Amino acid sequence: MGTDVVILGLRLIFVLLLYVFLLQIVLVIMRDLRKTAVEETGDDIDRACLVVVDGGSETIFPGQRFDLEPVTSIGRSPSNTIIISNTFISAEHAILAMRDGQWWLEDLGSTNGTCVNRRPIAGMVRVNFGDVIELGKTRLKLTK
Repeated sequence: MGTDVVILGLRLIFVLLLYVFLLQIVLVIMRDLRKTAVEETGDDIDRACLVVVDGGSETIFPGQRFDLEPVTSIGRSPSNTIIISNTFISAEHAILAMRDGQWWLEDLGSTNGTCVNRRPIAGMVRVNFGDVIELGKTRLKLTK
C-alpha cells in the first residue's frame, strides 16, 4: 500500500502542475489581448477628455475634466457616461465616439441642440482636439 500512496501523490502533483501551467498560458494570452486592444484603440482615447469651459449651472465648474471612453454618452440621465444636471441638457443629449482614429459627435435629438465651435450640428460631425462643444448652455473643450 506504500507505493500506491506515493504513485497517487505523484499523480496529484502532476495534475496540479499541469493546471498551474495552463493557468499561466491563459494569463499570458489575456495580457496579450489587452495590450492589442489598447494598441488598436490608440493613445488618444487614453488621454482624451472634455474640460468645462463654461458650466452653465451650479453642478459643474470651469476647469473640471471628464475622461472619455471610446463611446461616451452625455446627458442628464444617470445612464450616461458624463452626467450634467442642467435643465438645458436633455436626458440623452449627445454621443461622442472614437471611430477610425477620429472623434465624432452626434446630437441625439436634444431640445436645445448641440454646437461645435458655435455652429449647430446635424447628424454626426467630426470633432478635433481644441474644438468647443456646446450642449445647451454648457461649453466643453475636447483636449488630450
